[in-house]
Amino acid sequence: MNDNNNLTFQFLLSSIQDIQNTIRAIDAKIFAFFVILIIPLTKLSTIISTIMIVAQNKSWYILFWAVPLIFVFCISWIISFYASYKAIISRDNPADRIDGVLPDGLYYGSFLFPEKSFRLLRPKAIKSIKFEDYVNQFKNSLEKLLDELVFEQMKLVYI
Repeated sequence: MNDNNNLTFQFLLSSIQDIQNTIRAIDAKIFAFFVILIIPLTKLSTIISTIMIVAQNKSWYILFWAVPLIFVFCISWIISFYASYKAIISRDNPADRIDGVLPDGLYYGSFLFPEKSFRLLRPKAIKSIKFEDYVNQFKNSLEKLLDELVFEQMKLVYI
């Protein structure tokens, strides 16, 4: 392998690692936010009893401020929970968003156990693959491995 190819491989591996670390950090922050959002659910009975006490209050001044504040809190909590949920789940397979002739996906071995083969209650049988066939895919060429790295980087950027 010449220096130019080595530099390209190092760059792509560094880029992939950096993107993966960024995704992990964002996921950790979203999960921490989920924990914060779940805290009010642990005190739901206390919150409901407090809302009932405020609702029975005859003072128009308290009702004038309390009702809109409670409403805004509930709506913002629901929106925050929904946005966090949407941020953490996968939209679809990033490979579906890349056009052209695509490599096999050797970096993560995604073709070994296709996503469609797993079902929630009853997994389908997965066809077997010969070890030699899998190893031979890595031995073909440096350009193929470079294509695989670029493909993985593109998928990670989409995530």
